Order: sequence, then structure tokens, then C-alpha cells
Amino acid sequence: MFLVKFSLLVAFGIFILVGVGAMAAYYLYQGKNSINTSIVSLPSPIPSPINRLVQGTSSASPNIQPAAGSNTSEVSSSIIKILSPQINSQVSSPLTVKGLTNSDEILTLQIKDQNGNVLGQGKASPCINTDPCLFEGSVVFRYSKTQTGSLEVYNKYGTQITPVAF
Repeated sequence: MFLVKFSLLVAFGIFILVGVGAMAAYYLYQGKNSINTSIVSLPSPIPSPINRLVQGTSSASPNIQPAAGSNTSEVSSSIIKILSPQINSQVSSPLTVKGLTNSDEILTLQIKDQNGNVLGQGKASPCINTDPCLFEGSVVFRYSKTQTGSLEVYNKYGTQITPVAF
């Protein structure tokens, strides 16, 4: 009987030692895998493509103030940038056009053949913002006998032309 009690006591002691050893190994493992953020440098954010569009614009303030009641939000240097379709892309009707603009005027979308004949026209609603933001529109067009042409996106402030293939 004494031998059975002794064996149980030894087994319980070994069980406790194994448990404590496993916990110590776990804590050591966690300590090696933790990241010290004071040492590791964090990645810097990727610059926005919108920032590249507005480079070179003047930020100088006008010498005189506008008269009271005049429209001070008029866009004088509009940005129109076609993102889709890409240059020389094969396109089909109806064509979805996506891009960036800072214009407050409705954009006209035109598909022309290589001779300048208008094959189709659509509209896109702009955003009203001083920074460029996304626009999207659609153009339904008839097919041309020529294999190439252009997509023109414009308003009274500016034009963007992208060559396309039919």
C-alpha cells in the first residue's frame, strides 16, 4: 500500500514538473515572437495617384478679392484623367468610361473613328470638389469601318483624349 501511495505521489510530481516546463517553454516562445514596435520601422503610406494629378498647379492667392456675390468656386484649371479604358484598348459598345476629375460641369463622352466622325456620345456626372474624384459614364456607339479611333472626355474647362481600337 505504501508503494502505491509513493508511486502516485511521484507520478503527480512528474505531472506538475512537465506542466510547469511546458508553460515556461510557451512563455519563452512568446517572448521571442513578440514585435517591439519601438525598434521596427513601420512602412510609409503609398502616395495617392490623385496627388500626382494636381502637381504643378499654382497655389498662389489672388491679388484682389472677388466682388461680393460672385462665384468663388469656379474651376479655372480642370483636371480630366481617363482611367478606363486604357490607351489603345479594344473597346465595344456599350463602353463604360471611368476617370478622375475636379470639374463641377457635366462631362461629355464621345467615341470617334480615326477620321473624326462621331460614332456615339454619352454623359458623365462629375463630383463637386476641388480635389479630383472618380466619375463614371457610358457610351453606346455604332461600329466604324476604321479599326482605330478615340475616346474624348471633355467639358468647357478641358479635354482628355485616349486612342482606342474597335
